[in-house]
Amino acid sequence: LSYSLDFVKRKFIIVGVNNFHIRRTMDTFRIKAVIAAKEAGSLKKAAEKLDYTPSAFSHIISGLEAELGVKIFYKSYKGVTLTEEGMELYPLFCEFYGSYENIREKAETLSHTGSAVIKIGALASIAKCVLPDLIKKFNAAYPNVKTEIVVGDDFEELLASGAADLFFCDGKREGLAFLPLFTEGYVAVCSREVPLTEKTIVKERLLSLPLIITKEESVAEYLGNAAKSVTTVDSMDYSAALSMAERGLGVTIVPEIEVRGLKRLRAAKINPPLRRTIGVSYRAAKTGNRVFAEFVSFLKDYFSTGKGKRI
Repeated sequence: LSYSLDFVKRKFIIVGVNNFHIRRTMDTFRIKAVIAAKEAGSLKKAAEKLDYTPSAFSHIISGLEAELGVKIFYKSYKGVTLTEEGMELYPLFCEFYGSYENIREKAETLSHTGSAVIKIGALASIAKCVLPDLIKKFNAAYPNVKTEIVVGDDFEELLASGAADLFFCDGKREGLAFLPLFTEGYVAVCSREVPLTEKTIVKERLLSLPLIITKEESVAEYLGNAAKSVTTVDSMDYSAALSMAERGLGVTIVPEIEVRGLKRLRAAKINPPLRRTIGVSYRAAKTGNRVFAEFVSFLKDYFSTGKGKRI
């Protein structure tokens, strides 16, 4: 005897796909039962694994054999083994069930996500410096997933409203899950016309200079109240502060990634150092979303293998 996948398909007809819900004349569980029985070598053990009584499980196998018109298993007190016909059909059962599982998983992905979209929120600095290469690589790996970028400061509101699925930010916030990705240091930045030649500037020296700072809390806490002259930019976007520093109005303190490639500015490390941890914040309920889980898995790989922006 010789069997083909067409033979199995004729017996297990998938009569239609409607919104990725499969309608079929043959319950695919019976194929799963055959695979489980072959792997276990026993109907009783396979029944226990699939949470069926031995008699009900045996009836499932017998019903399948009757429908196909062939005997699949030899049964003995030692267990079960495949018949000659069963050995020919078994690879086809595995192929058929594997195809069904692929369809089911794809359908589950689409039903969980509606359309396959991941909405990524980020602070402006991260959106500018980190996301371009990351999104390029993600789109190449997942061409069927649409990415939407939301730039803003109030990420808790963006997450609560659903405008963003996750948000790239610095540090954990109460009530939100946080996945740390990388750390980076802050640097003191000024115009090249300013007579600041130190490669590392100590805090006491920094406090004696005119400073330009954003509303970033960690920088304000680092400086305290001892600075002689401070201009505050009411934003988390460093562009305005950097522009003022370029014009010679003072020294600003920004994450190192902000000044990579900006030759018109001079940057010095600060001592003691100030660092921040960049990661993604999200609501724990999002972890059940397949596309979300795939994106988080991608992020872990992207940064842990050195592909990402490591400072």
